[in-house]
Amino acid sequence: MIPQGVASRPQAGYYSLMSSNEVAGLRELVDALVARPVRGQCVTELQALIAGIAPQLERLAGLSSLALGELQAMSGGSVPPAPAPSAGPDAPAPPLGEPLGPPMGRSVLVRHWLRDTLGESSSMAGRLVRLATDLRELPVVAQSVADGGLLMGHAVVLSRLVGSIEPALLAEVEPLLVQVAQGC
Repeated sequence: MIPQGVASRPQAGYYSLMSSNEVAGLRELVDALVARPVRGQCVTELQALIAGIAPQLERLAGLSSLALGELQAMSGGSVPPAPAPSAGPDAPAPPLGEPLGPPMGRSVLVRHWLRDTLGESSSMAGRLVRLATDLRELPVVAQSVADGGLLMGHAVVLSRLVGSIEPALLAEVEPLLVQVAQGC
C-alpha cells in the first residue's frame, strides 16, 4: 500500500527532493503499519510483516545516506542548526548557564545537525556522516542499497575500502564488488 503520488521504485540514479506531501504520505504509511498490533499474530503473519518491511528499511537507509552525503558535500560540512523543539508556554526555562543553541545566523557541522535532528549520540552521527561521505566515492554501492539490491551492512564493509585503494582502481572494481556482496 503505497501513498498516492509516491513512486514505488524510482528510476535508478535519480532522486528528487521529497515534497512535504511525500514525507507526510510516508509518515502516514508508517503510522498505519505501527498501529497494527503485533501481539497475537500467527508466525506466518509475523514473517510476512518482517519480510515486507526489512527490505524497505534498507532502501530508506540507503536513500538517507545518499541525501546525507549530498548535504555534506553541498554544504561544505556546515548547515543551519536544527530548529529547537517547540516548547509550549508551560515548558520550563533552560537551567541557568545552559547554552540556548547557536546564535541566529550561525551554522553547525552536519554531524551536529544530524545528532540534534535524530537524537543520536555525537559519535553515531559522525559515523553516519563519514559513511555517507565515503559512499559518495562508491556510487554503484550507494545506488544498489537505495534500489534494494544490496544491504546497508555490505555498504558499510565496502566503504572501508575508500582511502585504502586508489580511487581509479576502486571505481573500476566497484561493480564487481557489488556483485560479490550481492552473492553473500
